[in-house]
Amino acid sequence: MKVTVLIFLLAIITIAPSVVVGKKLFDGRVEDNSYEKGLAYDEMRDTVMEKGLKLTVKKIEQTEKNVFMDFSLGGTYRPQSLKAEVERPVGGRTLEVPVTESGEGYALSAPQLEKGYHILKVTFAVDGKEVRLKRNFYIN
Repeated sequence: MKVTVLIFLLAIITIAPSVVVGKKLFDGRVEDNSYEKGLAYDEMRDTVMEKGLKLTVKKIEQTEKNVFMDFSLGGTYRPQSLKAEVERPVGGRTLEVPVTESGEGYALSAPQLEKGYHILKVTFAVDGKEVRLKRNFYIN
């Protein structure tokens, strides 16, 4: 009997802090239509794998006023139009930047970016399906 009570008290002592921390940290947000979004993500991932797409940042050049970047999508697929965004995870600032074709890939010019990590997000259509590729990069 004493062992059972001891195990019960031990369980409460170990689980209660997890419940308290979970209640404090959960912000109440639940993704709407999570199943459908998961299916769409799987379909996009399959398209990326099938076409051999991979976002690669080839070169980053900085000037006092701009950042120039060359990147490629890998594979042989060439989309008709691209939309590129540069996001700063710290602070959540997102810039939409124009993209031009250059040699074996693409180029973009963004206003001077803060030092630190950024995310290049490229969105385009493949066979009528939207594909979004992401790549992290660092600005010194």
